[in-house]
Amino acid sequence: MNKNIIITFLILFLSLKLSAQMDLNKTANEGYHKIAQIKGTEDLLRDYFSEISNPKRL
Repeated sequence: MNKNIIITFLILFLSLKLSAQMDLNKTANEGYHKIAQIKGTEDLLRDYFSEISNPKRL
């Protein structure tokens, strides 16, 4: 009887662990963390990066 209980809990634990990993993979592949530039900010972004890459302007 104890052996059956241990096997049941082991199967339950493994199934829960696998289902949790599947949810993480689904979340990672859905693309919640996409980055996009705001329209109309090209000049501001260009000026910002030119100041960083050109130490003489500081």
